[in-house]
Amino acid sequence: MDSEFWTAVGSAATAVAVGFTAVQIALATRQERTQFEDNLVKEYRELLAALPREVLIQDAAAAETDACVTEHLPQFYRYFDLCNEQVFLRQKNRIGTDTWIEWRDGMLANLKRPGFRAAWQKVQSHTGSFADLRCLCANTQVDPKSRQWRKALAAIQRELERRDDGSVAAVAAESYGAKATPTPSRQ
Repeated sequence: MDSEFWTAVGSAATAVAVGFTAVQIALATRQERTQFEDNLVKEYRELLAALPREVLIQDAAAAETDACVTEHLPQFYRYFDLCNEQVFLRQKNRIGTDTWIEWRDGMLANLKRPGFRAAWQKVQSHTGSFADLRCLCANTQVDPKSRQWRKALAAIQRELERRDDGSVAAVAAESYGAKATPTPSRQ
């Protein structure tokens, strides 16, 4: 009887230890995700700090000018690259749901601002890159972790690969109403 008692106590202690370990792993994982997301937020803030005030306060007359967009195109490009990476990270479940919803809404809001919109149109008309961000623009309410997203993304990627650079802008226009500005095709 003594041995049964101690076996039961040992089993209970093992179960408690396993439960404690599981909780510790979950907390560590959550903390790691939070730190990872915080680093991306820091990168976002640094990118925004490099953009002119007119772009951030939506001064359409100044922000949409070709000179403004061209001058700050490297910063815009890095912003679009960060957005594209954030969408990709959501696909891989590296970004939590609450954070994703906040970031998605922020990306879409920024892309409606005159300067961002003009820069995005210019970038997408000159490159077939940023398929994830293009897919977000076309599927604003679809979670990148979903099967529906994977199908939409695959369709955009196929279409971008099928067309030459001269018609990349047409893909954007067909996908989500962006103004198409064709570029010369490859020689």
